[in-house]
Amino acid sequence: MELLLGLDIGSTSIKSIIYTKDGKPVSEASKRLALTHNDPEHPTWCVWRHEDVWGTVKSVIKESVGKLDPGMNVKALAVTGFGMDGLPIDRDGNELYDLISWQCPRTVPEFEEWREYFGREDVIKETLRRSTMVIDSVYRL
Repeated sequence: MELLLGLDIGSTSIKSIIYTKDGKPVSEASKRLALTHNDPEHPTWCVWRHEDVWGTVKSVIKESVGKLDPGMNVKALAVTGFGMDGLPIDRDGNELYDLISWQCPRTVPEFEEWREYFGREDVIKETLRRSTMVIDSVYRL
């Protein structure tokens, strides 16, 4: 049986759900993602350490795939994740800093400026438009 693995790399947890082609869930796993406060001089600042993210991703995939019956094979992968966060790297692919969480208070000034510039309604409309594009592409598989 050919299956699709959906991987959700979210800010509170990372989830792996394996589906049949007609959308029936077959197996799943979920684990909380550790939020790290790594700067003693700024105790409210928070980040995700890339090794925690990657370790959790590997763990939930291994757990969900491990629950499959013999003859069941994952043939495709769909991933969604931190839409607002990014891992800064240098030209050689080396990490420069942890992923700054959207929950970190040092991002508030940028968020306020962005919201003022684009407007609340346009942000919601664009988010819905892009979400619909992703959903449509998954159904075409």
